Amino acid sequence: ETMAARHAPMKREEKSPNLPDYISIDKNKQSTSDGELTETGSLQSSLSQISGLARSSLFRRRSTSDKANPDDVIKVVRSHMIDRGGLDSGKYDGEVNGEGQRNGHGVMQWKNGHTYKGDWKHDKEDGQGRYMFPSGAGYFGNLKQGRKEGRGKFQYATGKEYIGCWKDDKKHGHGEFKWPNGQHYVGLFRDGFMHGEGQCTFANGDKYVGGWKRGKPDGRGVYTYKNGTQCSGNWKNGIIEPDEPNVAPINGIFV
Repeated sequence: ETMAARHAPMKREEKSPNLPDYISIDKNKQSTSDGELTETGSLQSSLSQISGLARSSLFRRRSTSDKANPDDVIKVVRSHMIDRGGLDSGKYDGEVNGEGQRNGHGVMQWKNGHTYKGDWKHDKEDGQGRYMFPSGAGYFGNLKQGRKEGRGKFQYATGKEYIGCWKDDKKHGHGEFKWPNGQHYVGLFRDGFMHGEGQCTFANGDKYVGGWKRGKPDGRGVYTYKNGTQCSGNWKNGIIEPDEPNVAPINGIFV
């Protein structure tokens, strides 16, 4: 070995300026039989090793720590028979989650003839949906955990109709109730009853505006006959104590 050779600068391993530091190209390696230097061979090998390690590490993390989200819809079932005991038995077509619960959108036909089409969450009607009953009655609106909640419309088999707010499966808040004979109420409800301030127009053309309690006029109110005559006073359980005597509606009209 000559002195010139010993003092010659050492050839350093070159790095591509476009690659991260942990990927290098060794130009001293020959990967082809014709003696040409091949950068891509060394680069491809390095990338393959890094990619393989990354995939392996990612797979191990997912398999040991990740859990399925019970809210995720994992499949759609058709004509799936459900028997939860009691009234919750019938046929279901729709989406289910990882625990086999009705979750997402689906249609349930119970053995008692009830049908529901709409949103589900953890085996309960939850979101927007439509109920149909064998009697011809039906409900369309919001639900929460299997109960009417929020805005909704209920059509009774007798022809009555309610449109308004619901809470815990009962009419609650502001709403509108119609009877098939033309009677019409607009106002507040509580626990399923007309309760609070409201206005009711009767089938004969008379009208009452004032306070209500559990479905009957209660508190201050004014009763107006269809001919324009008015009777004002304090009401108790549907009966008035008029401000002026001899001017009062017939008792029992609100029963």
